Amino acid sequence: MSKYYFSSESVTSGHPDKICDLIADSILDAALAQDPKAHMAVEATIKDDTIFIYGEAGTTAIIDYAAIAKKVLKDIGYPEEYNVILKVNKQSAEINSAVGHQEYGAGDQGIMFGFASDETKSYMPFAIDCAHMLAKRLEQVRRENPTLLGPDGKTQVTVEYDNGELKRIETIVVSTQHSK
Repeated sequence: MSKYYFSSESVTSGHPDKICDLIADSILDAALAQDPKAHMAVEATIKDDTIFIYGEAGTTAIIDYAAIAKKVLKDIGYPEEYNVILKVNKQSAEINSAVGHQEYGAGDQGIMFGFASDETKSYMPFAIDCAHMLAKRLEQVRRENPTLLGPDGKTQVTVEYDNGELKRIETIVVSTQHSK
């Protein structure tokens, strides 16, 4: 193995990916608060002034999806002036009974990537640790100066390795939304 580069990115609370994760997490929290046995497969997408919330819900909870989404946006620092398109169906009994909740939880698939590393005190690989620190600082600057920056931001750090050893930072990219 010789020289190679490794990049990692981190996003701030106003990035569309993070917003959608927060909306879906908040919907799940609301369902579980009313129905601890709730089974939720709900996702969100955001484009311009429209939020799409879709999926399946196996719950007795009464959820105001639009209000939850708008509160998340308000808490992040966006206005509540969003249209919400909702397409959440009741989970079919067949799907609900087919998933062995006691044995292994939900029946969703995904690809995960990650590893621990002794490159940092957090045991995160250096590139992601650095990207997270930069995004956290960007978030802090925005909250301390709300008229300067908007909520959307992203950081990317590329590092160089040689024979598996971290050598240097190759590139740092910081992208942020300006408030005006």
